[in-house]
Amino acid sequence: MGGSKMKDSYDAMISFHVGSMGKSAKIVQEHLKKELGFSTFICTDMKGGDRYRDQIVKAVKSSKYFIILLNEEWASSGECEDEYSLAKRLNLTFHERSKNADREKPREPIIVPIAFPNLSWDKHYHVELLAAVTNFVLHEADSLEEGLTQNTINSLFRSIQSYTATEQASKPTTVATNPGKGIYSSPRGLRLGNGFRFMKCCS
Repeated sequence: MGGSKMKDSYDAMISFHVGSMGKSAKIVQEHLKKELGFSTFICTDMKGGDRYRDQIVKAVKSSKYFIILLNEEWASSGECEDEYSLAKRLNLTFHERSKNADREKPREPIIVPIAFPNLSWDKHYHVELLAAVTNFVLHEADSLEEGLTQNTINSLFRSIQSYTATEQASKPTTVATNPGKGIYSSPRGLRLGNGFRFMKCCS
């Protein structure tokens, strides 16, 4: 059985727990395509016969943005943690690997998490480390099928666009914190509602 053909590169990859966030990942993918023209990899687009390990590794390595749908199921998944670990290592070594890269531009893949209410922030060390260095978009409900979905999508777009503006200006990357619009520099003490084993998909 033939597999699906992968692109050489993607604008974004969405990392998510398939069982709890499959529909939410499709919602994000559709909005990114419709409103930003993004090509986006999600593992549920793979077909029978695909080499899951190879395709997921390639997608992480070839994506500009690594978007995480961060809930408790994602945080507890070894596959999801491995995807994140690879993305983080690539991010940290981006300038060293890109000999001609402008060191004032954002490192890639740029990690953009959307956090959901059922997450135990202090239970998972990799989530704590992520929270220490990364801005979050916070969603008020347990999936993007519920709650103020468009507000969250808009906050995601503002986050992406802030990195794009930073890159164009060749300035160090920062994301402006604006509690009224759903982008936060840290999840600690904030109300939710304002706003690899690479063998398989995160599950």
